[in-house]
Amino acid sequence: KVVQYNIYELISNEKNILKMLDHNFLMKNVISLKNNEFVFLINEYIRGKTLSKLLKDSGPFTKQQAQFYIASLIIVIQYLHSNHFIHRDIKPENLLLTDEDIIKLCDFGWSKEIDLAKRSTFCGTVEYMAPEIVNNENYDLGIDIWSLGILLYELIHGFSPFNAKNRDRK
Repeated sequence: KVVQYNIYELISNEKNILKMLDHNFLMKNVISLKNNEFVFLINEYIRGKTLSKLLKDSGPFTKQQAQFYIASLIIVIQYLHSNHFIHRDIKPENLLLTDEDIIKLCDFGWSKEIDLAKRSTFCGTVEYMAPEIVNNENYDLGIDIWSLGILLYELIHGFSPFNAKNRDRK
């Protein structure tokens, strides 16, 4: 299926990035294996749930809860950016929570090492995409900050500002 869906680059990219980076708020790759038929990424076991599931189960977060998760995410995004990486798919489904409610950012398939050159690849999840990506313009690290803002809105209100299902909400 990796060959069929042409996703080898995404899998390889995730493996390589997780091996290069080490931060308490990043999911860790333990080992990667492959044979003629399968590719295995064996990652740190995180016993908890996604931020998306927590939001769905509990509804909008309090100001203090939202601040805690956003502050944690700011720390890990700053770490990524200072190491010249852009995530490009920050969303609640890619934020795992440990039993102690510590965030672990995961899913680095769309992530890229970035230098001074801007990127132009159309990727990510539409609800969290910065206008530059949607408009097929070149972009830089700022797109992760845009996604962070969308996430903050969602944590406080319980829904994404750009979700089509919520278009009629006032």
